[in-house]
Parts: sequence; structure tokens; C-alpha cells
Amino acid sequence: MIWQDMTCPAIDANLVGNLKTFPLDLLMARESTDSTGAVSVTFLPNAKVHNSYVLNLLRATWDGINQLRPNTRNFIVARGGYAGLQRYAALWTGDSGSTWNFLRINIPEVLNLGLSGVPISGCDIGGFAKVSVDGIDTDFPDRFVAGEPFSAASIVGGITNYELLTRWMQLGSFLPWYRNHYDGYNKQFQEPYAYGEPVPTNCRKYVELRYRMMQIYYDAMYQWTQTGMPMARALFLNDPTDPQAYAALNINTQFFVGRDFLVAPVTDPHDSLNPPTTPTRTVYLPAGNSWYHFTDNISPIAGALVGGQTVTVTAGLDTVPIYVRAGAILPFCELEQWVGEMPANPLTLNFYPGPDRSTDDQAYVLYQDDGTSNQASTGAYRLSRIYQQTLQNAGAVTRQVRIARVHDGFLPPVTFYYVAVLGSITSPIRVLRDGVAVTNVGDPSSLNSSPVDAWYWNSSIQIAFAKILDNRADTTIVFNY
Repeated sequence: MIWQDMTCPAIDANLVGNLKTFPLDLLMARESTDSTGAVSVTFLPNAKVHNSYVLNLLRATWDGINQLRPNTRNFIVARGGYAGLQRYAALWTGDSGSTWNFLRINIPEVLNLGLSGVPISGCDIGGFAKVSVDGIDTDFPDRFVAGEPFSAASIVGGITNYELLTRWMQLGSFLPWYRNHYDGYNKQFQEPYAYGEPVPTNCRKYVELRYRMMQIYYDAMYQWTQTGMPMARALFLNDPTDPQAYAALNINTQFFVGRDFLVAPVTDPHDSLNPPTTPTRTVYLPAGNSWYHFTDNISPIAGALVGGQTVTVTAGLDTVPIYVRAGAILPFCELEQWVGEMPANPLTLNFYPGPDRSTDDQAYVLYQDDGTSNQASTGAYRLSRIYQQTLQNAGAVTRQVRIARVHDGFLPPVTFYYVAVLGSITSPIRVLRDGVAVTNVGDPSSLNSSPVDAWYWNSSIQIAFAKILDNRADTTIVFNY
């Protein structure tokens, strides 16, 4: 990985016009090659070619690291750029100040970058710089003595407010680029573990959720390569026929991860006010669909809420309001402390009740490769379409899911996957795979250890789980109720 920081030449704040870059009239060389191979050089003022500087810098960095490590998937994150930078680098939004206002603008910043073709972007979580305004934001006694050797022990204070840091960690966990970053010359610390409880616990909850959602982010990234749809999406991208999806309050304060996962972070202070107020959040649920409050398979999902309405929910410092579109298919992996900690990390395919996803354009597209090499560019990847359908006949309900490989050039290290069918208040009568009955093993440990296809009903969270061996290119699992 290369962190390409100063993508615009920053040399002197005292230049004419108070610019921190090359003078706009500075002549810069541009080399071109004609159809015969002849090379010519022309000179243009910086004002005309300024934006080419960063694009060429990122392209040169990309070319260089790929020559150094030609068989490895390399990564660049840049501080700035121009149209086309997405070919070479991700983007972070520069030196944010540690204020609630900077937290709030993270959402429209990243959504606008996504609309501009940049799929991976994000901010400095917690804010990079200390800011001397808005007293509830930060407490900044500056005791660093100029001229002393820098060390963490030299700084006392400059600490981002604990509530602001928690909310930023929560919001940032759903953005494509996620990094806590701060000015160590002016801030004593900003790591969540350096704060007292419950800050570490409340932050850890959403860091861990991000790791379990890694397949969803990976699939959204693949979709960007095919369609240009960003990973973090403004409401109107997924629900373009809903007028309220264009309302400023809605598109600036909430967003989708992929197609069906709606996130509404809290971006206003409550706990640090004097007196404190109850943290609440209004969430707009797009029209034309029903929505389930996300319970992360810890408790049963409640009845679906009709779209086209705004709901108000209480959201303490341990909570981000999240809703899932009815009919959604969401793959989660097991928790890792870093990507690759588990050599084989099984997926759980979560199927939410709702409208059928039975056609190719409705199906969930699951993308898998080795995650580190460039072999996917030559076909070493697996692409699967995942469908679900609900059938009713004489009072009996059947929910069936289908997993079909579209491209099969990669063998995942995990030899099975889990299927989780949510939202039925009773146990299935039976489960079949491609017409053959699957054994009910009765409990989760027996399911996990089963060497063959198996299932069980978890009555406490009202989810039917099945373990399915990954040994067929096209398979259908039927849950009869």
C-alpha cells in the first residue's frame, strides 16, 4: 500500500496570492508522442495543467508499485485528485477538523465522490486537526513546546470529545475508507482504547460489524466495476422514483451500503450537552418497499415497516439505526480481528422475508476471489447469483433459495456455507436440497460440526439455519412451513 499524501505541490503559503502551490504562471513541460513515435515537448502554465499533475502522480505511483510487485494486488490512497483518479487510487477527504460540522459533512462528501465515479473514499475518523471553536466539540489545552523533540508524552490535551469520537467511529464504519487519523503534534491521543468505557465497547461493536460485512463491501466494489454504482449510495440511486429520496434532509444524513442496507448515523451531540438530551434520530424509509429494523440475528426481526414514512428512534451511544429492505439477501462472514485471520471464513447468506428476488436483475450477486493476487483479471474468480422466492399453496408456505454460479474460475477455501431464513415464527416442517430431505440436527453446535448438509430451527431468534456443502454449481434449498 502507498499513502500518497501531498498530491498537489504544497510549498509556501507566502507566495503571490497566498497560494500554497506552484505559481499559476509557472511553465510546466508536457511531453507527447505522435503516431510515428516522434516525441515533442510543449510548455504550458501551471494554471492549465495543474489538475494533470495529480493524475500523473497517481498513475506513476500505480505503474511503479505494479512493477515492483507485479503479482500482488496493490493499493493507493490519495489526499486529492481529479476525474480519473479512481483508476489508480482511493481518496480520503483531507484534514478534517474535530467538530460536529465536519462529522456531518462526511456523508455528502463521500456520496458526492461516489456519484463522481470514486468508489472508495472516507474521512479522518475523529477529525485530524484540533479546532478552537464550538466549545462542546473539543477540549484543546496546547502544551506542546516548540523546539522540543516530539514525543507522545510531550502533548497533553487536544483530545476529541468522547461522544464525537464515538459517533464518528460509528459513521465511518459504514463508509468505504475507514481510518482513525489525527495530528499527533497537537493531540494527546485519539485511539478508542485510550478513552474510558464505554467508548471502546461502543466503537468496537461497529468495527466488528464492519469486519463481518466485508463480503457485502466486496460485492459492492465488484458492482462498481460493472455498473459504476458506488459502494456508499445516496437514497435516490436505489430508489429513484421516490421524491423524498431527493430531499436534502434525507440524502445528507443517511445512505445505503449497497442496495438494501440503510444506515442513519447520529451526527448531533446529546450526551455532552448541559443538560444532556435523549439521543434520537429520524429515519426516512424509502417508498415502494417495506423495511426491517436490523437486529443482527441477535433477536427476532419485528414486523416490517411500510416505506414512504419517517420514523423516530432512540439511539444511545451504543446504537446506529439501521434498516434492511424487505426481500434483501445479505452475506455475512464470521468475525475476524483482521482480514485473513481465519484461513477459511464461512459465509452466512441471510434471507429477509419480502418480495421475490427470482430474476437475474433482482438476484444478489456474490463475488469471490483470492483477495490478494491479480489472477482475477485472467478469470480466477467465482461469480454467483443468489435468488429467493416465497410460494403459498392451500395455507402452506414454502420459502426457497437458489445459489447458481455464473462464472466458476475460483475455488473458495471454505467447503460450505450457511443459509439463514429470517422472519418465520414457526419451525419449518422439513428442508430439502434439490428435492432430497436434509437432516434436522436440532442445535447450532451439531449444525457446525455436521459433515453433510443439515439444518436446525433457532426458536429464540426465529431463524432457520442450514449448512450446505459447496459442491454443486446450481442448487436450490426449500424450507416448507
